[in-house]
Amino acid sequence: SGQPNAHEVHGAILGKYLASGGTAAWGFPITHETDVRRGAVAIGKFSEFERCTIYWSSATGAFEVHGDIRQKFRDLGGPGGSLGFPTSDETDIPGVAGGRFNTFQNGSLLWYGNAASIVVARPFRLHIGRINARESEGFLMGQNDMYIYIKVWDGPHVVYDRRRPSSGDW
Repeated sequence: SGQPNAHEVHGAILGKYLASGGTAAWGFPITHETDVRRGAVAIGKFSEFERCTIYWSSATGAFEVHGDIRQKFRDLGGPGGSLGFPTSDETDIPGVAGGRFNTFQNGSLLWYGNAASIVVARPFRLHIGRINARESEGFLMGQNDMYIYIKVWDGPHVVYDRRRPSSGDW
C-alpha cells in the first residue's frame, strides 16, 4: 500500500542487528520481535528482517541466519525443530572456497554454493573399542607399533573401514 510500517525490535536482538550492520546489511524489520514457543511456553524470541532472521534464547544468545541457510532452517522447523536455536552467525567454512555455515544447538547447516548443496550435519558419538599395539621387530628388538582400526557405519552400511596408519609405526 506504500504506507510505512514500524516494527518493534529491542534487547539482544536489536544489539545483534546493529552490531552486524543494521539496515545496510539486513534491511528493515518486517515483523515485531516475537516469541518462539514450544506449546504454551516461550523458549526464545526472533525478529524477521528483509534479509535475515535474528534468533535469541537465554541458552544461546542472539545470532543471525540468512540466505539459503535461513530457508533450510525454516524448512526444518526453525528453533522449534530438531536443530534448536542458532549458536553462531553465518560464517566461512574453513578451507572451503565459498562455503558457509551456521551452527545450532543440535547440529550445523553447511552451504556449498546453492540451496541444493546444503548439508545437515548432526552430532554423533564415536566409540573406540581398543587401540592395538604389536611388536613387529621381534622380541626385545624395538618399540611396539601403535595403530587403530576404524570402522564407521551409517545405519546398516559401512562407510569407512581402515587401519591407521595403514602400515608401520604411528
